[in-house]
Amino acid sequence: MQVQISGHQIEVTAALRDHVQSKLDRLGRHFDNVTGLSVVLSVEKLVHRAEGTLAVAGRTLHAEASDGDMYASVDLLVDKLVAQLRKYKEKVTDHHRDEARDVRDVRAGCATHALRVVAGPDRVRGRTRRRQQASPARGHRPPAGSGCGGGLAAAGCAE
Repeated sequence: MQVQISGHQIEVTAALRDHVQSKLDRLGRHFDNVTGLSVVLSVEKLVHRAEGTLAVAGRTLHAEASDGDMYASVDLLVDKLVAQLRKYKEKVTDHHRDEARDVRDVRAGCATHALRVVAGPDRVRGRTRRRQQASPARGHRPPAGSGCGGGLAAAGCAE
């Protein structure tokens, strides 16, 4: 991640630069595809202001924060950028993990989940059709060691 810290009518001291760098390490922990970050620190009378533009894969996120102290405004800026980055990551994350779980359960021998995988996912109607097909086998008890615990109480099977 390329970081550019600049000041508008303010000299960016080494301590301020270190504080910004240490706070920006949080961004790298939340998302891997952060390509660049530009931070502009400015002072207008008694208002200390921090602006940040974050470039991620496919999107540019921008946030501003103002406070009476420059360190506090940097903290607020990073909090806002982290919130935006979490929201963006949630949007781009693939939420179809249940299909992978179904395939894993079929390989282990779970009959309830086999109905869903054979029928295939119904993208138009969501989960309703798959649950209707799997409903006759609810509360099933598969043979021991098959990989599915059988029922709602099992940790390995979500059915």
